[in-house]
Formats: sequence, C-alpha cells, structure tokens
Amino acid sequence: MIERCRGAALRGPKYKEAVMHPFRKHRLSPSLARFAALFAVAALAACDAATNPTAVRTPSAARGAQAAEADEGDGGPGIGKLSIMTYNIYQGTELQNSIAATTPFGFLVGVAQDFAMMHQTNFAERANAIAAEIDAARPDLVGMQEVALWRTAPHTSPATPATTVDQDFLAMLHAALRARGLHYATVSRVENFDVQGPGLFPTGLVDVRLTDSDVIIARTDEGDDEDGGRALSLSNPQSSNFATNLHITTAVGPVTVLEGWASIDVATRAGPVRFITTHLDAFAPPIRLAQANEILHGPANTSLPVILAGDLNTTSVTDTYAAISAAGFGDVWAGLHPSEAGFTCCQALPAIVNPVSVLYERVDLMLVRGALSPHRIEQVGAT
Repeated sequence: MIERCRGAALRGPKYKEAVMHPFRKHRLSPSLARFAALFAVAALAACDAATNPTAVRTPSAARGAQAAEADEGDGGPGIGKLSIMTYNIYQGTELQNSIAATTPFGFLVGVAQDFAMMHQTNFAERANAIAAEIDAARPDLVGMQEVALWRTAPHTSPATPATTVDQDFLAMLHAALRARGLHYATVSRVENFDVQGPGLFPTGLVDVRLTDSDVIIARTDEGDDEDGGRALSLSNPQSSNFATNLHITTAVGPVTVLEGWASIDVATRAGPVRFITTHLDAFAPPIRLAQANEILHGPANTSLPVILAGDLNTTSVTDTYAAISAAGFGDVWAGLHPSEAGFTCCQALPAIVNPVSVLYERVDLMLVRGALSPHRIEQVGAT
C-alpha cells in the first residue's frame, strides 16, 4: 500500500518559466529625477541584457525609477530596489501512471514508470539551465515551486521512510549556482506532500518517496550594482501548509495533495516588504479559492507592502483571481503588458522535451499590493 508521510504527490500539467521584476517605492526628489531614470535603465540592463530596457517603460514605471534615487538619498538601511523571480521547476513527472493505476499491481508498475520519467526529464541538466537564467537576471529573491526531493529504500512491509537520496533538486540547483560563482541561500521553505510507495523494478520491489516543497532563495553576495551592492537584510521567515487540500483515491488508498506557502520580509530604504510564494491546487477551483483566502487572511494580512508570486494555477477569469484582486493586489504582467498574453503554461508532458514551446495559458502570477511600483516584468525560460 502507499505510505503517506504527509500527503500526496499530484501536480497539474505544467512546466513554468520564471518571471523577473524590479520594484521601486513611490517617492521622488525632483532634483534627482534625471539621474534616477538613468539608474533605473542601467539596473534593468543588468537584469536582462538581452532585451531593450526602455521598451516597456510606462509613466508609472518612470515614477518608480525616479523613486529609486530618492530612496538612495535617504541613507537608511536596506536596498533601494528589489528584483523577484518565480519559477515552477517541475518535479520531473506528473505521476500520471501511479494515479491512473486501477489495481495494486498496476500501481507497482506505475511507480516505476513515473520514477523513470523523473530521471528522463534530467533535472541535473535543467538545474544548469535554470542557474543560467538566474545568472542572467541576478534576482534578489527567487520563489520556486515543485522543489522535489526523491528518495528510495529497499521495500519493507510495513514500510519505513526511505532515506537514500536519489535526486535533491534544491541541492542540485544550489550546486549549479555555485558553479557559476553565484551566492544564494535558502531563506524560507515549506514542506508540502511527502508520499511513498513501492515500485516494481528489474531488481525487484523498491520503495520510492517524493517530498515536495516551495522554497525561497536569496542572493547573498554584494554584487556590483550601482546602489552599492545587493546585500539583503532579511527577517521573519514564515511558512505553513493549507488547512484545505485536495483528497484523491488511488489503487492503493486515499491520499491528500498537501500544499502550502512560504514568505520572507526584506528591508528596503522605504521600509520592509513581504514576499510570499505558493503553489495553489491545480485541480479543484473551490479548494484553490480556499487556499488563496488562507493566504489573504494569513501572511498577506499585514500593513507591509506585499509581493505574492508563484504557480497560482489561476487565470484572470477565475473566482480565485477575483478574490485576490478584491484584496487589493495588482497583476504586474497585466499592468505592464496589457496587450500581451504572457503565457506561462504548459510544455508537452511528461517529458517536456518539445523543441518548440507550446505554452498556452498564464497561470503563474506576480501580484503586488501597497507602496510598490512595478518597473519591469519579463518571461524567462519560455522558449
């Protein structure tokens, strides 16, 4: 039978690209306006040298750029600007074979097939590609979803938790970042579902365990940006699982699709800002709405400016999107690119090796509330 350590392994059919945002506070010293605008352009070029940093400038973005220089003049603690990336890094399989099995034997075969698919999607190679994207953008904070830890053990009955690490996606990504001379540290993390079951392999039965997390990593080097470095002052890491989650039935028993959120507060020269990342339920709109409301009444229930980013599995015509908008959040992509689709989902599953991108909907969102001026947003990894 399946051993539920904390929940179940299920995901919607997604492979997401990251989105990067610099933010500025709404304050301006008129005498510094020209320099501030040039500063913003320089900073944007450093974040994404492959694109023209003036191509997406809007009046609101220009106000944000000018405010950055006003923050510089305050002399207070913290940084004058903030860049954020969100990335669903894909756990390597949708577990479709295990979930679709209708008999215990079919489940054994399905677990082995899904485990093989995870290896075929080759996170070692993908980690290097993600690290290259982070290297190009140099975000201050990265929120990641589907951060998988795969472990195995010889099959026992009753089952004991598998502890032999087969693939640790977070450790592999950190190694890829270090290989590029980048310095990032895990600053907030929530462990979601933790599920284990036996698979039938050529060597016999092997217990396979998958643990899913949402993770925030932060840049720890001082860099060479014009504001004197990117050293971050971080505080108040928080995380929690949702009280409302999807429950499903498999051939070997019921499982719970446990999800959650993680957050961190970062000091800026105008005061602290809270960054929240999450992965909302992919299958049941009422559950997804309930989870969003838990965030709105939980970590987002604050007087601080808030950035909420992640795989929300939510388009702009859903009740979940309406609830978040009613709580005062603005959609950064819709605000800066109102005429562009900005698709973030989904590549061809399960192997995600399609040579031509087939993204068809926007369900990964970057949302802001409070005294924040979104200056720029770009898709990363979309091709």
